[in-house]
Order: sequence, then structure tokens, then C-alpha cells
Amino acid sequence: MSKKLLALVLLMVPVVVFAGIKQRTVRSSSGDWVQETYLEIAEFEMERSNPELSMDIHLGHSTNDNGEKSYWVEIESEIEYRRGTVTNQELQNIALGVRSLMLNGVHIESTSANTTIEERMKDGKEKKEYIRITITREQMEQIVRGNQWNGTITADFLGNRERNLQMKRRNRIEFDLQRLL
Repeated sequence: MSKKLLALVLLMVPVVVFAGIKQRTVRSSSGDWVQETYLEIAEFEMERSNPELSMDIHLGHSTNDNGEKSYWVEIESEIEYRRGTVTNQELQNIALGVRSLMLNGVHIESTSANTTIEERMKDGKEKKEYIRITITREQMEQIVRGNQWNGTITADFLGNRERNLQMKRRNRIEFDLQRLL
């Protein structure tokens, strides 16, 4: 087959990208190994501002050695200063401050009892936060099986106003959503 014909054939083939299930093995706070299964379901970006904010929202579960599952929503946020720098102390004091999420009609409140936060910083430029909110199996089922497929977030950094999330196309992740249960 000639190179021109091969290039033409490749251009005619539709390319479909599916956001797939991801898995990782991590060590829990108790020192045990835990298998995590998760799927990116939404994102949010606030560009052309200083600082800029981007978030990816994951829905997932952790399975321990006994086969017990715990369900969660994880928000991976990045706050980045494009112009100028701030001190590490100023960067330390900046936080997303998630109050609540609404996913597919399910209200998820962030409290000190159900939320863990891990932070990473780069000198004077950006801060990443990994915010994990534990949810019940019933909440997970309602999110996965619900009909609305929309989401919002309320956070201190966003002026405590409800902001719409850009949800991943449901028809592209439907099969993987069912595998989260």
C-alpha cells in the first residue's frame, strides 16, 4: 500500500477516545495496600484570571484486602499563578475550600469527618490539592444510576457560589460508570 493511500485510509477512520477506568495500588494510612478504581467524570476551569484554577473530579472506590469497598469523590485541583509570584506562605494559605458538590442530583457535603486533603506546592507558582470526600454506597448508586447527569461545586475559592461542572459525555463513560459499583 502506498504512503498516500495509507494516509488517506487513516484519515477516514473515526477516532473515539473513551475516558477509561483507572486503577492504582496505594498504601493506606494504616499501612495496608489498597486497590483504587476510579473514573474522571467532570472538570472545571477558570482561565484568564490570576490565579487560574483547574479541577478534575473523579468518582471511585477503594478495596482493601478483605474485599471491603469504600466509595469516594476526589477533586484534583490546581491553582496556578501566571503573572508574578507569591511567597510560599501566601500559597500555603490559598485553598479551594470545597463546601459541597451536587452530582447527578446527589448532594454531597464536605465536612471534616468525611474529607481528607493532600497538598503539593511549587515555589511561588502553583498549588495542587487532592480533596477526597467519602460517600456511601447508596450515594454512589444514585450518582451512577441517576438520569440527570449534571454537576455543580460550591467552594470558598469560587466565592461560595455554585458553579457548573463540565461533565464527561455520559454515553462515553456509561459502561465504566457501572463498573464502579
